[in-house]
Amino acid sequence: MPNTILTVYNDLARRVWDQMVDLVGVHAATVLVQRALWLTRDKYAEADSIIMRDDGIAFDLVSQDTDPSQCKVAAEEFFSSLIGILTRLVGMEIAEKLNEDVDRLLKNEALL
Repeated sequence: MPNTILTVYNDLARRVWDQMVDLVGVHAATVLVQRALWLTRDKYAEADSIIMRDDGIAFDLVSQDTDPSQCKVAAEEFFSSLIGILTRLVGMEIAEKLNEDVDRLLKNEALL
């Protein structure tokens, strides 16, 4: 995964984490992220590049033999799963705002 894309994903992960913690608290946010990671890893081995740290979500560098397009698909699946879980928990209106932020950042990433 090129460094610019990795930077965008880490920035997005930090923003999503911060908003989730504000909404549901750090403990609930941790559980939601772990669930989204489990769902994503079940579909994509590349999701192993997404890690849960004490300070939130991060994308770790992946090996050179990993297909960058599959990493992108795994990242998008992770964020989609996370927003889906959050929608069921806090409601559509709040999750929609978070989803708009994710979409905007992913579109900016596509321009890189």
